[in-house]
Amino acid sequence: MKVVIIGGSGFIGSKLSSELLRRGHSIVSVDRNNPSVSGVAFFPCSCEEKIPKTTMIRNPDCVINLAGRSIQGPWNQEHKDSIYASRITTTRNLVDLFKDKDFCPKVLIQASATGIYGNRGEEALSEGSSPGTDTFLSRVAHDWEREGSRASKYGIRTVILRQGNVLGISGFLSGIRSLYLKNLGGPIGSGINWFPWIHIDDLVRIYIQVIEIDSIQGVINAVAPESVRYKEFSKQYAISLKKKHFLRIPKIFFRFKYRGLTDEITASQKVISLRLWEIGSIIQFKTLQEALCAIEKKHDITSKKN
Repeated sequence: MKVVIIGGSGFIGSKLSSELLRRGHSIVSVDRNNPSVSGVAFFPCSCEEKIPKTTMIRNPDCVINLAGRSIQGPWNQEHKDSIYASRITTTRNLVDLFKDKDFCPKVLIQASATGIYGNRGEEALSEGSSPGTDTFLSRVAHDWEREGSRASKYGIRTVILRQGNVLGISGFLSGIRSLYLKNLGGPIGSGINWFPWIHIDDLVRIYIQVIEIDSIQGVINAVAPESVRYKEFSKQYAISLKKKHFLRIPKIFFRFKYRGLTDEITASQKVISLRLWEIGSIIQFKTLQEALCAIEKKHDITSKKN
């Protein structure tokens, strides 16, 4: 298949590209940055502007939309506007491109996030649960999905993957690893908020399954079967690094630097996936301990090679 990945140079896009190439597919990455994976064709483009009708992305079998700025940064209006535009404006421009049948794929896989549910405390959240409206990120995810869902009116099989925190060598863990290595890691506040997660290898397998099985469509919660609270995640991560775990970061100190982002990242989402069971997805890393130990083992191997 010809697979076009919007935002293909990032953590998920790079892992996904490697696996798709291994399976014999051809990949075009549409991004600001060059892909890090050899064999991936590159079309440099800022998709927040109109997407040019280049032959490189003509007649795709599948389009995967991973575009989106990191939420990390100064929590001011400028940064929030950038988070919003990088998802909603980009997706709107992408779906508008599908009006031309020469650029219309058979399937669109739209990335989203479990953050769409907002802060829901102890409520169990499945694919049928309503989106939240109480956080900025829940509203962003809602609008992001709305734009992606427009693709279905062009006869495109559309799948939305609401991803939990993706665990791997890069991504979420890379942002906190140095603190834990210094024995400074710990939950923010009480840490009783639920923390949805998935190992990067399992997420990539879900993407491959969605691409290759024509009957899959609609919303899927891409999360591991084990639900954990953030304080348990924090403890298990310290154990995987063989470091101490005794600190708890008061929210007031975190708010001093990150302001409103504090409430966003400590929102509680006890997310479960009924659809993964329904479509027969095989999750290799079912427990957090298994996932974190595998990641640190890979860290050790990578470090020795370097």
